[in-house]
Amino acid sequence: MNLSQMILLYANRIDFHKRAKLTGILARAYARQREPHPDQENILLALTAMAADPALEVRSALSEVVSGSPHFPRSLHLILSKDLAKVSEPIFARSILLSDTELLKGVMNNNHNVQCAIAGRPELSPLVVDALAQYACTAAVLKLLGNTQSLLTLDAAEQIWQRFENPTNAHHKQVMAYLLQRPDVSAFVKLKIDFLGDVTGEPPRPDLRLLEYRLDQIIMRTAKAERFELPQIARFLSERQWLNTFVIIRAALAGQFGFTAALLSEASSFKLRHTLRLCRMGGFGLSLLCRYAGLSKSSRQLLVAILEETKSLQDGQPIGQQAVSRLIKKMEVNGASVHDALYYLMLQLEARELIDNTQQFRYDLALKSIVVPQMPKPTAMQDEVAVQKRRSGGADVERPFGTTGKGNFGSFGSCNLAYKTLSA
Repeated sequence: MNLSQMILLYANRIDFHKRAKLTGILARAYARQREPHPDQENILLALTAMAADPALEVRSALSEVVSGSPHFPRSLHLILSKDLAKVSEPIFARSILLSDTELLKGVMNNNHNVQCAIAGRPELSPLVVDALAQYACTAAVLKLLGNTQSLLTLDAAEQIWQRFENPTNAHHKQVMAYLLQRPDVSAFVKLKIDFLGDVTGEPPRPDLRLLEYRLDQIIMRTAKAERFELPQIARFLSERQWLNTFVIIRAALAGQFGFTAALLSEASSFKLRHTLRLCRMGGFGLSLLCRYAGLSKSSRQLLVAILEETKSLQDGQPIGQQAVSRLIKKMEVNGASVHDALYYLMLQLEARELIDNTQQFRYDLALKSIVVPQMPKPTAMQDEVAVQKRRSGGADVERPFGTTGKGNFGSFGSCNLAYKTLSA
């Protein structure tokens, strides 16, 4: 009688509690053995027989040891992975001998404990990550999002966003918070999360702070976006009726040349490569492109001037104070009205140190002049600025801009932030 037969004979004579303890001791002894031993093969035969023990506790004790050791044969790992969830869960959580095929089968068996075990594994392959994002239970998705040792693919992040985008979902806020925290989630997905709950497909309400907040969010996200994401973001903004002159001007001021071209391409229906070429060349071609995109004459002039200023800058580098001043002066030379001039003060937000109390007040007036249907008279605007200056303890200010009584910046006279896109 060899050693394996002796072990099995003894195991049959004791209860399952002692048998589970014996199995754990033998399995740990086998896992720690580094040098060849004459009884090593017999111990493995006994352990393999115990993998079919009718007592769940015995098989579970064996699985706990086998899952953390690569010294056991792959066949034993596979036998235990096909057992009940309590037995297979440690194997799916820690075994390095399982292939993607076995992991995918574990995801698709619809057992929540097994799915959670797989989601917590380090360095999951993109194939398994995508399967978890699409088919796993909510608990497994949350564990995957909290697993910083595995990278989320673009498709996985998009799939998770689609599954939990509904605000009525009980785990909506928790999942969205995880997605915003992870650095491997694309800027496009994060931008869509920013818009959740605030934009319902209807044109945005004329809310001043919402407009400012949205512009800052868009510029922040697109600054970290990959080049291939920019057309997707432009299309998303168009669908949500947020593709407007505000976004285009702010993107240009921030030095985001690729994003500016993507916005113009989406608005004009020009191909992106042609739009990029026209933006680089400037001149009449760029002006014509802006016209097809639906920008007004004054908006076209400003955008051409901004792109000229950014040609000497690196991609993503915002224009400075002097460039802002040159743009405002150029606007005055072209005979802009107070409506236009006050809007251009908004550009100075790109140079934060230029904003004092009076200029911040003018900035608020600039937004009001755009989103309020009935614009105040120019003299009333100037008087409000002077009153605000006196309240802050300073002297009266001179009227900063000459007025012509003409002009209307962009296409916002009807208080609709979304402008009509012209087809090429």
